[in-house]
Amino acid sequence: MGGPKDSVQQQVAVGVGALAGSTIMLLTFPWVLTIVAGRVSIDKRGNCTYQRPKSQSKGTWSKLDPADGWKLTKSGIEPSRAVGAAAGIVLATAAAYLLVQFPAFRNPSAPQGVIDALLVQQDAPFALVGFMYCFLAFIVYLVYSVWQSSTSQFQQEKILGAKRKAIESSLVSLTGAFGSELAELSDRLRANTDPEAQVLLPGGRNFAFEELLRGFFQRYDINGDGTIDRVEMKGVLDALKVKVSDQQLISMMEQMDINRDGRVDFEEFAQCLTELVASGVEGDHSKHAHGPGQQPKVQSEESIQRLASARALMDNDEIASQEEEDVPADLADLPPDQQRRRVLQRSLWLMGMGTALVLIFSDPMVAVLNELGENRLKVGSFYVSFILAPLASNASEVIASFSYAQKKTRRSCTIALQTLLGAAVMNNTLCLGVFLALVRFRGLPWVYTAETLSILMVELSICALVLLCRIQRLSHAIFVASLYPLSLAVVYLLEHVVGWD
Repeated sequence: MGGPKDSVQQQVAVGVGALAGSTIMLLTFPWVLTIVAGRVSIDKRGNCTYQRPKSQSKGTWSKLDPADGWKLTKSGIEPSRAVGAAAGIVLATAAAYLLVQFPAFRNPSAPQGVIDALLVQQDAPFALVGFMYCFLAFIVYLVYSVWQSSTSQFQQEKILGAKRKAIESSLVSLTGAFGSELAELSDRLRANTDPEAQVLLPGGRNFAFEELLRGFFQRYDINGDGTIDRVEMKGVLDALKVKVSDQQLISMMEQMDINRDGRVDFEEFAQCLTELVASGVEGDHSKHAHGPGQQPKVQSEESIQRLASARALMDNDEIASQEEEDVPADLADLPPDQQRRRVLQRSLWLMGMGTALVLIFSDPMVAVLNELGENRLKVGSFYVSFILAPLASNASEVIASFSYAQKKTRRSCTIALQTLLGAAVMNNTLCLGVFLALVRFRGLPWVYTAETLSILMVELSICALVLLCRIQRLSHAIFVASLYPLSLAVVYLLEHVVGWD
């Protein structure tokens, strides 16, 4: 906040270059590494092969078929819906750029000195609003992150994995695991007491239930065409511990097999099982889950959730490959509560030391980048800070995302992409807020139109990719990689051809 205004303006220019370079680099090169390192083969149904098909043996099956390794459309990653939510947050926080950019488009034909004077006057209220928006968005994002950690989709996936393991181990039947919630959903839809139910769960669907069914269905879909016959259907039901007689099985097949070709697809199968399980628990919820005279081993949702917390319930090829986070050797033998306390203390210490290092070295680093760009290379401090600053500021995100993606699981790829989008949100809120505070309280003009538009171009492109493409293929990695040099070209053209410097 101190120092001559010209010096502060130059430092802000270097900072904006670092901000643009950091944001764009985070959303391009590490994103490409995540797709390349985390990619698996895509099957005939268009799904990533995170689970081993029943027809394949463990010794010969690989998540990435060597034949699909570098084919642009035959391999990719399939992150969870949580990445889409993170992309939405990036878009919401990017609005701060538009707030401060609006007055910069006015009076474009006036002399430069007049433009700066006008912008200082016009930018002040917009910069203040933008600063307040960034500050509030930062606080909301922190609160949301804490809330998400306790109700995250990963926790739901862990519970779903526990239910799958409990069913396979005969600890609970399919009815015992999902019957109550499906019956409640069925009652709400029939009574029409919850108008939003049809919107939230189209057709009365329970997506966790369908996700569990899909894993079993794909195991017995031997030829991978998305359908099963009566024999395969019997195998699926046996695996799910759903006891039906031969006559009931024939009746179910006739009900589901609309075109009478002897095969049913997953949608028909899921709908039939949903109705079967929901109707099987109306009235007495336990009598359908266990044979006469047997006591249920697991009777409640709470029991299922307790099972979910047990590490032994990590099942299947997908869940078994979702490695637990490495615990430091000096903490491995401590009780869980002491482990959490020590990890928290260590995290706070490391973050405090990191903050101190930033405060010590940030000012000299800005001076070095400015000197290198303006006086040594004669290319402008923006381009130097755009390329060099992210190498120092974002190396940890690059390493972390690549390490996670190498595990080749849906969960690890989701974490890798969420890490990158979360860093972009921090740039859109905390970092941009600091620059807007300088613009407002030091009376500086916001003269970074080209830089702002390049950031928005990349963020919009990446968010569109996330929201429109369920699977990100190797071909998408090429598109993402092209955004980095394209953003530099956009800045150069806008500044030196269009004249928005």
